[in-house]
Amino acid sequence: MRPVSAEFEVSQEFGGGATAGVVANPDQSSGMGYYVWLYGNYQPFGHAGMDIACPIGTPVYAPADGEVLYAGWCEDLPGNGSVRKWLLYYNFGGIVTVIQHNGWISVIAHQSTNDAVYAGMQVKEGQLIGKTGNTKTRTTYVAAHVHIEALVFNDYRTDVANGIIYGRVNPAPFFGGVAAQGTITTTSEDEEMISKETQDWLRANLLNKDDGSQLRRDLGYQNNTLFSKADGAYQNGILADISERLGKTLNKEDGGYIVGLLAAVKPGATDAGAIADAVIAAVGKDIAAEVVTAFGQKLGAA
Repeated sequence: MRPVSAEFEVSQEFGGGATAGVVANPDQSSGMGYYVWLYGNYQPFGHAGMDIACPIGTPVYAPADGEVLYAGWCEDLPGNGSVRKWLLYYNFGGIVTVIQHNGWISVIAHQSTNDAVYAGMQVKEGQLIGKTGNTKTRTTYVAAHVHIEALVFNDYRTDVANGIIYGRVNPAPFFGGVAAQGTITTTSEDEEMISKETQDWLRANLLNKDDGSQLRRDLGYQNNTLFSKADGAYQNGILADISERLGKTLNKEDGGYIVGLLAAVKPGATDAGAIADAVIAAVGKDIAAEVVTAFGQKLGAA
């Protein structure tokens, strides 16, 4: 069933809003250009889920029978870097509920609460699991809506022509109780490794050892989900950590991406997080973001 009442309309369809090739633009009226300015090339192949705009506190129901795999903050998900288990951003999904169904996994994000469920709990279709919200992290927020994903392929493949983005497909058909056929059934660590096909694609198209970084599994996740060579891999999970510390989104336009590149291109030589912490300690958090921005612009001009 639909996780929220049908009275609330879809605000972003699955596959919509592809950011590949979109030019960053600080003007809020520029559409996707504004979101690229804020977040970078965060969904190059399009939206990997469905957004439904609804007021905070709207009841959220289990879309099908299943077992709760996770109920909590994305920030607390297992894994390292900015992308964690189930290929979820640690600093964007807010309060999230992940449920294993018959052949697929639902991901329901940006909730205000999901205290009604817990990991290991069996739920029935239509059972209350929480309420919608606007959570991004514990201290940052998005517009009020619920984000819903249907994870079907455990190798996180992308095949846009066949409606697959990072292993996700359009969740709408599942609202009628449809089960995926011959797809994901477990979530073991081995199954979460990137497939060879995906690794080959990453090496050919995205950041790799030749660019100055190791093609580790977590780096592969970040690149596959977030950033490409065309973007200079300018966030690569590191700038996101700096932004989190400073409380301000840094991006190409303000030159802040240079700070992230220091750590991305020269691992171990520069601790970008330490830079942010040192600036905060020296000048205070109120102006730390501006100082780091100026530092990035200076490096960029050097």
